Amino acid sequence: MFDFMFGGKRKLELIRELLEQRMREEGFDDMDSRLKVKELGKLQLIGTPEGAIVTIVETVVKSQRQGALLSQILASIENHRKSLGSDPQEFSEIMNIASGPQAGESVGIYCHYRLNLEHPGLISLEQCMKALEQCAQEIATW
Repeated sequence: MFDFMFGGKRKLELIRELLEQRMREEGFDDMDSRLKVKELGKLQLIGTPEGAIVTIVETVVKSQRQGALLSQILASIENHRKSLGSDPQEFSEIMNIASGPQAGESVGIYCHYRLNLEHPGLISLEQCMKALEQCAQEIATW
């Protein structure tokens, strides 16, 4: 049931991989980071910053394949996640970007906005964008 609910094994493997990479960047040795990440359950993985990035990107990709506009997709995601915190002014600015000629940039900005609300200080903009790029490349093949 959980595999179906949370995108299956590929999604969880991607979250694990991204989380391990961030841990290595922060000084955990390779074996230590793998062991710590392997100990995490599915719900714990989904609750990490990497879990948020993968979930947002997966939703964007799947929704765009169904013909939804980026501004509609982000509004739907925000409506779902706003119980975890929100900043209406900042989200409004992201929506302006999502509706304009640089719409594609709004996904990265939105991910960083959500991470700042849901996981303040845990992941830098650079780490977020790196994970987002890797995530988007992987999800595009699903």
